[in-house]
Amino acid sequence: MKNTILKVVKQVEYDRYVFISCKGDEIVGLNFHQDITSLDYKFANPCPHLTEIFNRLTKCRFSSNNLTQEDSVSKAIDLYVDAFIFQD
Repeated sequence: MKNTILKVVKQVEYDRYVFISCKGDEIVGLNFHQDITSLDYKFANPCPHLTEIFNRLTKCRFSSNNLTQEDSVSKAIDLYVDAFIFQD
C-alpha cells in the first residue's frame, strides 16, 4: 500500500504479532499471525477480510460502544478467527 506506515505490535497476552498499516492516524489495513517466537513478515500485507471486519467495528464504535482502537483491533481479530479459522 502506497504512502502507508507499517506498525508491528507484539501482543504477548495473545501470543501474536499484529501488522497495522496506517495512513496518518487512520488504520487502513490489518493482518496478524500467532506465535511470538518468530516474526514473519509474510503477514505484513493487509488481509482484506480482517480489515473489513475492523472497518465495520470502528464505524459502530462511536455510536454503540466505547471500544478503544486497540480493543477494536483485538475484537476484529477474534471475529475473524471465529468466522474464517474455527469453522465446523
